[in-house]
Amino acid sequence: MNELDNLKIFPYISISRWMRLLLNISFLVLFSFLNLYAAPAVSITSPGNGDIFGVSDVRVKWTTSGVESGTEAFRWSTDGNSWTDITDSTHTFLFTNLTTGDHTLHIQVVDKDGDTGSASVSVVVDTEDPVVNITAPSNNAIFGTGNVTVSWTVSNVHSGIEKFRSSSDGISWTDIG
Repeated sequence: MNELDNLKIFPYISISRWMRLLLNISFLVLFSFLNLYAAPAVSITSPGNGDIFGVSDVRVKWTTSGVESGTEAFRWSTDGNSWTDITDSTHTFLFTNLTTGDHTLHIQVVDKDGDTGSASVSVVVDTEDPVVNITAPSNNAIFGTGNVTVSWTVSNVHSGIEKFRSSSDGISWTDIG
């Protein structure tokens, strides 16, 4: 016990206890102040990183946090280009006319204090069909048997090949791998 414990401000509260109480309140106020003025944050909920799209338009959805002062604006950017304002605040934006290839889509939130937070997602756009090249047999080849072995090469630069199908009449298709 120290000398401050013997001094009383109120009948039952010692000065040392009163000082600890004030210190705890000070930390609480400081923490609340720092938390209130933290920069806003964005979290993209869809699409996922690495998702592949067969169309040139990709819709991004997000959530925000830390915008206690209010949201001033949302902005978008593709592949690190300049920011453009989003005119509605539905937490969704359609990135349009993306070219075939890899893209990084960015969303930014600006709060009323001017603080910003951003998030990005990487996607692949593949609007090009795979290229198939039959290497054997040669075109218009004639066979004396009902079994024909076909060889081919396939390329698809952006999303790869999921499976192969064959058809002898162009109508009925069979998965072959």
